[in-house]
Amino acid sequence: MGIFFNQDNLILALPLLSVCAIYAFFKYIPLQYGVPAVIGVGIFLQLRAKVLARRAEKALTEIDESLVNDLTADEDKVKAKVAAKAAKQQLKAQEKVRQRLNAERKGTGRETSPHLLKGGAASKRRNEEVISTGRLIWASVCLE
Repeated sequence: MGIFFNQDNLILALPLLSVCAIYAFFKYIPLQYGVPAVIGVGIFLQLRAKVLARRAEKALTEIDESLVNDLTADEDKVKAKVAAKAAKQQLKAQEKVRQRLNAERKGTGRETSPHLLKGGAASKRRNEEVISTGRLIWASVCLE
C-alpha cells in the first residue's frame, strides 16, 4: 500500500480530487445552503489567519522580561559589583570620619584617657596641662 499512497501521488491527484469535491458539493447541496456555507467557512479562515498573524506580531514586538533579564545578566552583575564597591568605599570613608571625630574629641579632653586616671596633686597638674595643650592643638588646627 505504501507504493500507491505516498506524498508524490497525493500532490499529483490533488487537482482532480478538488474538482470532484466541488462538483459533488454543488450537485448534492442546494445553492441556498451551500453558498452561504462556503462564504462562512472563507470568512472563518480569514479571521483565523488574522488572529494568528496578530499573535505572531505581538510575540515579536513584546519581549519577555525574563529574556531581557537573561540577556542583561552580565551587565547587571558588573553594575552590582561597582555599586557594592562604591558602598564599601563610602562605608570606609564614614568610618574614617567617625574615627577622626572620636580622636578629636579625645584630644580636646572631653573623654577621659588612661593616663588621666592616676591620682594625686602632681597628676592633676599634668592632666590640666594635657587638656590645655590638647585645646591649643585643636585651636591651631581649626585656625589653619
